[in-house]
Amino acid sequence: MFDIIIAQLSTFGGPVLVALFLVSVVATATTIFKAIEFEAWSDIKSVDERTRGELREMLVDAPPKALDALFPEDRNDKLWFYLQELLIAGRRA
Repeated sequence: MFDIIIAQLSTFGGPVLVALFLVSVVATATTIFKAIEFEAWSDIKSVDERTRGELREMLVDAPPKALDALFPEDRNDKLWFYLQELLIAGRRA
């Protein structure tokens, strides 16, 4: 679990985690896998067609560790992948 927390500290969510730890006592932490359809995600992020194609190739041909983390799969001729999110529930100290 600490590996996940350390990895999260290096992302844009890092300061939020630090603030949460400063004001809370961790009661539980859960990893959530969120399934995302690639085209819908690309639309939400306003990705242009050229970049969308490049990202699709990068996702499908990703290195083994990235494939293990993102779990890309084809469902009904659509590309899906999973994002891992860390949910921390706590109490004020």
